[in-house]
Amino acid sequence: MELDGGGVAALGSSVVRKEGKSGVSIGGLVRYGGKKGWSRGLGYNVLSLQNGHQLKPATIVGDRQGVPWGAWSPYVRVGAGIGSDKEAGSMNRFVVRTGVGVSRPLHPHWAVGLKTELWYSPAGQTGEDMALMTAGLTLSRSFQTIPRKAVAAKSELKKEDPVAERPPDPDSSPVASVVEGSPPVAVMPVKTAEPSDSVTSHKIAILFRFDRSDAEGSDMTTKTTDLEEAAKVLLNDPDAHAEIHGHADSHGPLGYNIALSRKRATTVRDFFVSQWTLAKTRFTIYAHGAKKPTASNATSHGRAKNRRVLVLLIP
Repeated sequence: MELDGGGVAALGSSVVRKEGKSGVSIGGLVRYGGKKGWSRGLGYNVLSLQNGHQLKPATIVGDRQGVPWGAWSPYVRVGAGIGSDKEAGSMNRFVVRTGVGVSRPLHPHWAVGLKTELWYSPAGQTGEDMALMTAGLTLSRSFQTIPRKAVAAKSELKKEDPVAERPPDPDSSPVASVVEGSPPVAVMPVKTAEPSDSVTSHKIAILFRFDRSDAEGSDMTTKTTDLEEAAKVLLNDPDAHAEIHGHADSHGPLGYNIALSRKRATTVRDFFVSQWTLAKTRFTIYAHGAKKPTASNATSHGRAKNRRVLVLLIP
């Protein structure tokens, strides 16, 4: 669900000549599902100009998410519907809208953003042509839908610790989504071969609590012996290096989870650096967000397994 507010300016239509060049706009949008990167939604807006002109459109919209940049997620929006104006008073105007925006998560369920849109409504039987430009702030709240098949499993897990720290199942080599030195959350669909036992001498899984990326929010202290063995290999073999893959569960937006998984991987890397004075260049960080789950995100225990960092030592 998204709420927005901002300013509106009239462009190249008769409303400009009637001293109604600017005003304010408010609106709401409910988004749901979609296919191939598009999400759909239903919106209602009120665009008011100084001279009393108003356009009140109800529209169906489609949002297309772009590649996240840092913590910001860009998108484009197109839509169409019907609306009313002050003169007609009824929903008899055709309205189209198009625009761009960016959003930044503040919390797994909340995000703020900026957007600008162009609205156009041709004159119908009443009223006049209206071409308006809006720009303003957005506040959105996301809700996660629990699959039907997960309802029974959820009831069985109520008495269990949702963040119980247990080793994840054996994991295949993650596909790199974000690499140290590249844009923080740029998705790179690169296919890599799975490391065999002959080239991966150590594989260490570290679990993190929900929405935590600090060492205290993980079970890293229980893996100190394993981490020390890996560090000794790096100290004794100058050609050896390590891959550190950060992961998250499916709660929250894509950009937020990729940034969170990157912080988790960085925490583990910094632990190696501070404890055993290893150079940061000996480590390559990958941030996958929720793209590589090792268990189902439909259950609390599955999500606990997915909040992890995987250390792969390559001698």
